[in-house]
Amino acid sequence: KEPGDLCSLMYTSGTTGAPKAVMLSHRSWSSVSDTCVDLLGFEAGISIMHPAPLTHGAGFLLLPTLRHQGTNLLVRSFDPGDTADRIASGEAQGMFLVPSMIRMLLDSLPEGWQPSDNFRWIYYAGSPIDPTTFVEAAKAFGGKLVQSFAQMESPMFLTALDAAVHVRAMDDHDLPLIRSAGKLIEGREIRIVDADGHDAATGDAGEVWAKSPQIMSGYWNRPDESDKTLAGGWLHTGDVGYLDDDGYLYLVDRVKDMIVTGGSNVYAREVEDVLIAVDGVARAAVVGLPHRIWGEEVTAVLVREQGATLGDDEVIAHCRQALAGYKVPKRVVWLDELPTNAYGKVLKRSLRSDLAEQLAANAG
Repeated sequence: KEPGDLCSLMYTSGTTGAPKAVMLSHRSWSSVSDTCVDLLGFEAGISIMHPAPLTHGAGFLLLPTLRHQGTNLLVRSFDPGDTADRIASGEAQGMFLVPSMIRMLLDSLPEGWQPSDNFRWIYYAGSPIDPTTFVEAAKAFGGKLVQSFAQMESPMFLTALDAAVHVRAMDDHDLPLIRSAGKLIEGREIRIVDADGHDAATGDAGEVWAKSPQIMSGYWNRPDESDKTLAGGWLHTGDVGYLDDDGYLYLVDRVKDMIVTGGSNVYAREVEDVLIAVDGVARAAVVGLPHRIWGEEVTAVLVREQGATLGDDEVIAHCRQALAGYKVPKRVVWLDELPTNAYGKVLKRSLRSDLAEQLAANAG
């Protein structure tokens, strides 16, 4: 086989919620493996636990573990208490988790718990991490955490927030870098591109475009979408972010209007189509609100039809019949009207910000 030949198809959700098969070459897998080794510091005989599905980020840790004659410890499902025990005993030296799993792991730790001396790291990605969880995890695991940002089209590694930042957060709980997606990894390139296709100035937000040695060959049997996503030789990630003066990337929104809850992708449009079909719902918008365990909570913001009296339970019951469990709204908010621009488009960023502020005020 040649390095550029197709090695695997890794499925991800498309902008309509339908899965797309990402074509990854042998070169892609080799690059991801090499980056794992360099970034995470694999050593001979390392023991890696896999509480997360191998179809997610955990699967990319298999090859570098085998390369180092290590042990891949597979478990049937994520059990926070069992995971904590295996870290404490030294059986698990490293693992991939999504932030919601880190939160549940922290909540399970008994008083006086300590990781084994041979514990190496928790590598995490997949969704935003709550700042409180970030700091608590840094303290519990001695700063031995690494975060990365990427997507299946360029698996796992574009930027990384290394252990040094997590160590700093142990003492500086208001460290701005807690909200960062990290710095560019060697061998990768990033551009922040504005709506006119020009490079944005430092500190200004735009779509994140990327180049990497592990970038996909395209989408299986979707040449038009492949050409659009890889136009000009750059991966158009669909994520909106900005770079600070030190080169740290901050993600602020999603072009694709996607919610990430517990590491799983939920497209707002798919949920909105179900909601608008509910008798009594005049308008619907779906946003992700911060959640300490899931990262983001699928939230339905609804306007009732005149005279309608339906409540939250009826809406949730309808959604459960039409959607996978993780896509069903966890919270329903009723408004007299949705904020819109001059063209009638819902101002989701404003809506999300206002609701998040209300939640924070109520919690306080």
